[in-house]
Amino acid sequence: MTNSSASSPSPCENAAPCLTLKTGHPDCLVYFYPTRFQLQLASGEQRIDLGYSGSRLLERLLQTPGEVVTREELLQFAWADRVVGQGSLNQQVYVLRQVLGDEKERQIIQTLPRRGYLINPQYLLSSAPTPAPSQAADSPQAAAPATATSPATAPSVEAQPQAEARPGRQRSACLWACAGLLLVGTLLTALLLRTDERAGSTQGQLHTTYLGYDDAQRQTLQQQGQAIEARLAQLVSSPTELYISMNDEALALLCLQAGRGGHWLSIARSQLGQVSDAQLRQCLH
Repeated sequence: MTNSSASSPSPCENAAPCLTLKTGHPDCLVYFYPTRFQLQLASGEQRIDLGYSGSRLLERLLQTPGEVVTREELLQFAWADRVVGQGSLNQQVYVLRQVLGDEKERQIIQTLPRRGYLINPQYLLSSAPTPAPSQAADSPQAAAPATATSPATAPSVEAQPQAEARPGRQRSACLWACAGLLLVGTLLTALLLRTDERAGSTQGQLHTTYLGYDDAQRQTLQQQGQAIEARLAQLVSSPTELYISMNDEALALLCLQAGRGGHWLSIARSQLGQVSDAQLRQCLH
């Protein structure tokens, strides 16, 4: 991984079509590559694979920023070869909002009741020609199966410094916010796209799902996550879905509760035995 520099060209100046987007966190920018189905943090090399449908959904909204796109049109564009329900669209919008840091304010992807969705043009900093639906469907990238960045190989959450000088504390907060987008994006895309590669258990009001590549990885994940799962089961006060993933350095926890949305928490694997209840509650509130 290389550091950014003032003389380095923007990735959007390269051959692949690319758009620059603001996120819900100040000074945290991402590049969107429609033909690669990816977001890349502007502060470094880290990427989030959105999968085919998630990428196509974002692409269609960005084709007409500020204009309402009906739910039917989004379903047709993002799932042209499949018959899916409104729930699939709702899930993908939820994931995109989480990845863009827009889950609370909902200012980037806006909902128009009974009409559809629009993307706020104030968050689009640059645009690039996007292929017509027929061209995208015929492209090699579109023909390839959608893949998610696996929790086992999730990119490092260490973001690279931006070129311009900023106060250390403010810059650090921004970079951690960007890293958070990466982590939750990786976990959520894995959740939606790797549904056949799970293992789960239930303790009281807590249902836990372990996400992994194969049986061996899920077994390792369960061994490392069992203590955390048991402690969270004692802390929850309402039905909660817990999703646990991991990379080489950390466990990623996503807690979903009805009426409260989702919260995520990253725990270094070397610190699993030292996590306090107060820290675990951050995943629940």
